Amino acid sequence: MNKNQTLDEKQRLDKIDQGRRKFFETSIPLTAGAIVAGVLSVPSIATAKTSVKKSLDRQVIKALPWQRDYGFVQGNVISGPHRTFHMAGQGPTNENGEVLYPNDMKGQVSATLDNMERALEQANMSWSDVINLSVYTTDMSGFFEVYQETLHQRVVVEGRAVFGGALLQISGFAFPDMKIEIVGLAVKY
Repeated sequence: MNKNQTLDEKQRLDKIDQGRRKFFETSIPLTAGAIVAGVLSVPSIATAKTSVKKSLDRQVIKALPWQRDYGFVQGNVISGPHRTFHMAGQGPTNENGEVLYPNDMKGQVSATLDNMERALEQANMSWSDVINLSVYTTDMSGFFEVYQETLHQRVVVEGRAVFGGALLQISGFAFPDMKIEIVGLAVKY
């Protein structure tokens, strides 16, 4: 590779990183806000019919420092008669946003579950409050090879979670070394 190709590759990677940052700065907060706005509009309709004032509070969960640079949060907890935690997609990253275990599905699933557990703890919830998990992976076979000893053991058996959800194979993530991302929804009454 000559000097110009190296510079071109660096420029390409910088452009990808800038695009990734811009996406999270603009898309994720709007999406989370739209979800919260939708939830908050329901009580206002009910209030008009019943004349009983109901309110919901929003708590933003910010577990990993690197996400601040992207305008991204771990999720939102909506409180009222019950608390709902709309957990953002969690992946196998460390506190600096670096992808852990690039070629190791078991390591990536475990690291993702660690991040989810950290976010649940900050929301004052546990695996038993999880009602929905959507798993996205670039390697369905690899995920199934480690499922029982990772997600099933930790979340279903040890965490006592009973949940619905989806399992989808996709072509890639914003961080190319990622093999898995999990989105969760938890409710505490």
